[in-house]
Amino acid sequence: MKVFGVIPAAGKGSRLSPLPFSKELFPLGFMNAHGKICPKPVSAYLIEALKKAGIDDLYWITSVAKTDIQKYYKSGTNLKMNFCYLLQEEPNGLVDALTCIDPWINKMDEYLIALGLPDTLFYPPCIFTQMKKRLLDDLTLDVVLGLFKTDQWYKLGMVEYEELEEKSLVKRIVDKPKEKPNTEFAWGVAMWKPSFQSRLAKFLSESERLTEYTLSEAFNSAIGEGLNIGIIKGSHFIDMGTVEDLQKAIEIQNSLSFEENKDD
Repeated sequence: MKVFGVIPAAGKGSRLSPLPFSKELFPLGFMNAHGKICPKPVSAYLIEALKKAGIDDLYWITSVAKTDIQKYYKSGTNLKMNFCYLLQEEPNGLVDALTCIDPWINKMDEYLIALGLPDTLFYPPCIFTQMKKRLLDDLTLDVVLGLFKTDQWYKLGMVEYEELEEKSLVKRIVDKPKEKPNTEFAWGVAMWKPSFQSRLAKFLSESERLTEYTLSEAFNSAIGEGLNIGIIKGSHFIDMGTVEDLQKAIEIQNSLSFEENKDD
């Protein structure tokens, strides 16, 4: 089964502005590259996690203003990966960004799509491996979400799920709720089959709203049409979207040795 990683990076990063570079390249920690120690961009953690799951082909969704990402990562061959850069011409949100890959995969019958956000940190990195196994083992599932406990329920997509026999299925997702929800878990990463990818363009074409749709709304729409969304629980998730979150990420990065990069 071919698995493609998708990294949406077309956002303006206005909550962290002004920055002299794309927020996906913000240095967080250090790494050994070509025999020397150098700063490690936050997006490198996501790339490493995808690589651990055997995902070597990545689609970056970028804008015309963010060419520094392409200049930094180039073709991906230095990481023994293949990077393709696709242009989202207008900032129409994450659902629209994910449809940019359709011309490259629409002739394929079987594949998986792995989604991670390049300005986040999450643990354990092996969660993509766990999600892939769940999707391949359970033919009834269309999507698997990686869930993480959070106290920032007002910023994230909070997931309500139910236990059914030997598995858990998502009931609905409330994006950035105004009141504290009944669940402690937000989704942070995702993986899905063609049954969901094919729904994204249809979801947009059927909408009459002028504002952007969230991916959480697309997940809810899929559930309403009978698709099954399972879950895998991780331990930590940090969104670096604001200065306060960035400070928190730096503190946590300094307190952890990132030993959780191991597959245990």
